[in-house]
Amino acid sequence: MKTAFNPSLPDFLIIGASKCATTSLHAYLNRHPEIQMPTQKELNYFTGKSNWQKGIEWYRSQFQIGPHLNGEASPSYTHYPSMTQVPKRIFDLLPKIKFIYIVRDPLERIKSHFAHRIKLKKPTPPFRDLFYTDLGRDFVAWSKYHMQISQYLNYFDLKQFCFIHLDDLNYHRAETLRSVFSFLEVDPNFWDWHYHVRYHVNRKTAKPLGDIPQPIKDEILEDWRLFRKDFLLR
Repeated sequence: MKTAFNPSLPDFLIIGASKCATTSLHAYLNRHPEIQMPTQKELNYFTGKSNWQKGIEWYRSQFQIGPHLNGEASPSYTHYPSMTQVPKRIFDLLPKIKFIYIVRDPLERIKSHFAHRIKLKKPTPPFRDLFYTDLGRDFVAWSKYHMQISQYLNYFDLKQFCFIHLDDLNYHRAETLRSVFSFLEVDPNFWDWHYHVRYHVNRKTAKPLGDIPQPIKDEILEDWRLFRKDFLLR
């Protein structure tokens, strides 16, 4: 039973990472009878951009009042440093909120994000030139999971976080969802046939993109090593 202080605000946030099945996780959690997700995924309220200017009452209006838990999924909440002050904005409003952060191989995340932009026909430099652009620097930063979570730990306790690997969600879905439900303190044994579905999957074989420059690759992999050591394996 929900006992949140702010019944029309979220009890948990899926904060990323981009291109790590946050859409699927949003859909899975919304099927649970004790959880309600907004109709619109990625409210992006705490980024401080346009929706922030709409005010707290707009944000409240996205959630339903009831005995259920409210959740939100916005991968932009781990887009530091292009998005700054996000953890502080969340803390000022929701200091006891819980977080879910789903990750994948950080190099594969970059390639998936690049391929997604190409599919959407967004202006994107060739992959070989990507890492010398502002967009490429963002892609690298968003794959540095340890750096992203470190921003949150200036405000929140590590116990408020649930970390998931994409492979576990894909190949051990029942066990992974059970652990997420337990973290959120809802019925851990609930199952729905929709949990067999994967959302927004690129069925086409991606063309070879080339490789990430070695110094940048080393930087990302060191962050990945630290993330697994400090967070993912706890």
